[in-house]
Amino acid sequence: MRVPAGPKSTAYLPNATETLGGADGWTTPFIVQDVDTVTGLLGIELYRFSDGALAMTRDVRSIAPGTSYACSPQAEAALPGETQYSVVIRAYLIDAIAVVNEHAGSGMTLQPAAYVGATRGATSVSLPNATKRFFGFVAPFIIQNLGTAATTATASLVSFDGTRHAVAVNTHGYAAPRRAPIPSPADPWSTRRTGSPRGRRPCSCRTS
Repeated sequence: MRVPAGPKSTAYLPNATETLGGADGWTTPFIVQDVDTVTGLLGIELYRFSDGALAMTRDVRSIAPGTSYACSPQAEAALPGETQYSVVIRAYLIDAIAVVNEHAGSGMTLQPAAYVGATRGATSVSLPNATKRFFGFVAPFIIQNLGTAATTATASLVSFDGTRHAVAVNTHGYAAPRRAPIPSPADPWSTRRTGSPRGRRPCSCRTS
């Protein structure tokens, strides 16, 4: 099958992890489905949070209509543990969607979660609930740059009662295209608040 010059669709996953938090920590297998009527190809890239470097690529040479391809960072020898990645999935000839399954622990301590990959971004997004030590809950959020040039991501935080404000700037300076920096939790309060991440380039945001 000949690969066309550009993808028909692209999915972005801001956060994929490999045993983050130890051997029983967070791992995030992700699944890509061909939702088109023809067979297509996939190009998958994983970028490290720490330095934005390309950590792994994977080419899926054939994915049939209605079928799925699964990738588990935990099963990839090239990906070290205790590491976070952002993922870009390019689908050639087809429309495709991606979902991430997040899980940590086991038995009574099992913690599951999931999210759907973004197919487009915006220069401003809204988060209705972000917490920092609120009854023990912490909700970090991750911004992925979906643009084609570097940008700086910032987040304006407002407490639920509207009396306190803070601004967080991504800790990695300029976010390279397709990479996912983490805004710094610069505010000191232990409370609930809303967030409004912004960037000069289209972005996607995921809160945990």
